[in-house]
Amino acid sequence: MPQQMIVDYVRVYPETGSTVVDDAAAQPHGDFGVLADGTPTASHLDPATDSTLLLWNNLDAVTGTPAAGTGSLAVRTRDGSWFGFGYAATQRRNLLNYAAGYLNVSIKTTSQDNFKIGINGGNDGDAWVAFNRGSDPFGFLRDGAWHKVAIPMTLFGNADFTDIRQFFMVAGSDAVTPGSTFEFDEIYWSENAPENLVRPAGTKFGIFTDRVCDAGSYDATTDGAVNLWNPGNLQVTTGTPFEGTHSYAFKAPDPVWYGLGFAPAKLFDLKAFAGGHLHIALKVPATCVTDFKLGIKSPGGTAVRESWIPFRNGADPYGLVRDGAWHQLVIPCADFCNSDFGAISQLLMLAGDGPAVMEFDDVYLTAD
Repeated sequence: MPQQMIVDYVRVYPETGSTVVDDAAAQPHGDFGVLADGTPTASHLDPATDSTLLLWNNLDAVTGTPAAGTGSLAVRTRDGSWFGFGYAATQRRNLLNYAAGYLNVSIKTTSQDNFKIGINGGNDGDAWVAFNRGSDPFGFLRDGAWHKVAIPMTLFGNADFTDIRQFFMVAGSDAVTPGSTFEFDEIYWSENAPENLVRPAGTKFGIFTDRVCDAGSYDATTDGAVNLWNPGNLQVTTGTPFEGTHSYAFKAPDPVWYGLGFAPAKLFDLKAFAGGHLHIALKVPATCVTDFKLGIKSPGGTAVRESWIPFRNGADPYGLVRDGAWHQLVIPCADFCNSDFGAISQLLMLAGDGPAVMEFDDVYLTAD
């Protein structure tokens, strides 16, 4: 020292593939082809201009026998390590019109190895559906014949459909059998389907309540699930319901994050309640001094479409008092400003950093 660095000049280049095609008029409708030269589609990717196949690891491209058309995607594993590939976009796409549709693909293999099919969207990263030997979904068989499967897009709940970067991905485990051959063909996305979208009709819709709601109520045993995101730090306990016979009581004993979400198997169109209110009864003891938040989510992803309302000790909103008693909160749906109520993929989310003790009950939406 002293030392000196001299910069002569800086040249700036445009980065290809960094812009999302987001114009509503430009968003595709109808069947969207990824690799489907034997299936009529309203629009499709062009491998020469806007997509590319990326072989990530342990794969060789081989010649296959197409299910239809003139070409297919056939790969063979080299050794016993993991394998994977992705059909990536050179121009990212807003495909929110397909968030309640299907990923259609024909598959042919005799491999007994587990694998998974996925897509990638936005900062949320990858979303996968497992194909495990003995429990393969959607009627898929490992008999060396072509089988078409239609995967509901709602199962790719972690993807940001407003920013799709990989239209089709496949990956296998760390112990795949060397020389396994997989062949894929007629890959296309089909648009939002009525059977994957629920539109409650009425003025009151129940999320977690025993009260009668004229628009019906979400049933976690038949309509989806309640997912504990970090179950190692979230213990469900017995509570004292605010109304009816059920409440949701839990504690997070360790000083690490916790969270849960009411995740339906289908998307819910709740536009009729976008101008209304979320009602929730909360009971938080004075000993719970950590921050937490309530939220909802639509399939635009974490960065774009999750909406959270923070609750901070000493500054809790909507009249909540941390005194161990029940308090009924009425939250304007407009306060969840980032989410699209026309396609809700998480009806209620609660998260925070422990330790925490909490109970909630009587959660429902009203249209006014």
